[in-house]
Amino acid sequence: MVYTVTLNPALDRTLCVDKLVANEANRITKETRYAGGKGIDVSRVLLELGIESIVLGFVGGYTGRELEGRLFNKGLTPDFIHITGETRTNVIIRTKSNQDYILNVPGPEIHAEELSRLYNKIKSVKRRPTIVFISGSIPRGISPRIYAQLTLVFESLGAKVIVDSSGKALKESIKATPFLIKPNLKEFCQLIGKEIKEKKALIQEAKKIVKKGVEYVVISLREKGALVVSAEKIYEITPPLVEVRNSIGAGDSLVAGIVAGMKQGKKMEEALKLGVAAGTATVTL
Repeated sequence: MVYTVTLNPALDRTLCVDKLVANEANRITKETRYAGGKGIDVSRVLLELGIESIVLGFVGGYTGRELEGRLFNKGLTPDFIHITGETRTNVIIRTKSNQDYILNVPGPEIHAEELSRLYNKIKSVKRRPTIVFISGSIPRGISPRIYAQLTLVFESLGAKVIVDSSGKALKESIKATPFLIKPNLKEFCQLIGKEIKEKKALIQEAKKIVKKGVEYVVISLREKGALVVSAEKIYEITPPLVEVRNSIGAGDSLVAGIVAGMKQGKKMEEALKLGVAAGTATVTL
């Protein structure tokens, strides 16, 4: 079974207005509510590709119940830990000229007892995990080492773990040698501590990470596709030229395509091509 982990999900509210005027009442022309989070988005794309998954993480309060219900109503399978805090609500204000004003909330603090319940849930899952995707922001109250710890737990259950993160959380996770990491170019440069864009230098730095035990380093390069480095091979997967309407979620679709390909028994090169195809399809929507 595929599991996705979103520790800090959010209910995303998009409020549409003609224009945003300070110190005046702005009339909302349309409102949409959306269950958000990188792991959730991967599960959503996986379902479209015919792959079932179970969504893990934390939810709390009325907002958490709504988020959980929205996922279930879309055909996903949430299995959250219910916490005392309230799941965050992010607000996106979109003007008629397609300018977005994004207001992100930090989210609830997770208590030690709640984290313990997640750990015990994972250790006692009834359906054996084969592939696990871990991503998203880390809630308050949880150590940046959490992705490394979760990687070790899932690996002990026989799963291949994919981590899509940044900063200290990504650096710590590498110590647990996940099967695959997927930073974008900016996140990768932050990880190695220097700004590089040349392909040869990127490959050299990625190989250093592979030598530490990570099997695949996938660097997403926006419209240029992805650079993939493993111990044996280097792949450059370039997407076709398309009209980019919205790049949000393209990286999650890339990962979902890779996971779907792995579940379908494809060779990694073919799974990576499916990932880039899924990411390309997302930017055209």
